[in-house]
Amino acid sequence: MKMRVTDGEGHFVGHATPENVAQETLAPAFAIPLPCLTMLYRSPDDNCRRGRILRKRARRATTRRTMFALLIQWLLYAIALMVVSRIVPGFYVEGLWPAMIASLVIGFLNATVGFFLKIITFPLSILTLGIFLLVINGLMILLASSIVRGFHVRGFGAAFWGAVVLALLGMVIRALTKTA
Repeated sequence: MKMRVTDGEGHFVGHATPENVAQETLAPAFAIPLPCLTMLYRSPDDNCRRGRILRKRARRATTRRTMFALLIQWLLYAIALMVVSRIVPGFYVEGLWPAMIASLVIGFLNATVGFFLKIITFPLSILTLGIFLLVINGLMILLASSIVRGFHVRGFGAAFWGAVVLALLGMVIRALTKTA
């Protein structure tokens, strides 16, 4: 397989073949991704500086998009908590800020304590076809309500039904943010 290699101004430099790469005649060009190959090859002295700069910019843009998506998801889950407080009796959120803090705490608890509990109760989750995972999520919501001011859950029943509604709203949120 031969690939035409050009420098930044479009001048022909050579063909990239497995033999060239083995002889390292075009090795600096292969230090960058292949789609950028024709634009970025300069000289061995340049050491593909422009390629590094472009890759760094692409990483920054990806990081910004990822951070923005995480902030949007955080806000949507906080709004979902407020919706749950309107639907489920015994589930109370006093405003947007307590909902945002509660969504962070619930996420942290699910990632740490909840993860550990889900591993331990895995056989029970299989026997109940996953319903027991809602029980664990309800327990994490109860624990979060004891930590966060402005977020109150009265009893396990409200926490369980809150976990059910949050799971359904979470599916909708993931579907919305996945397509965005």
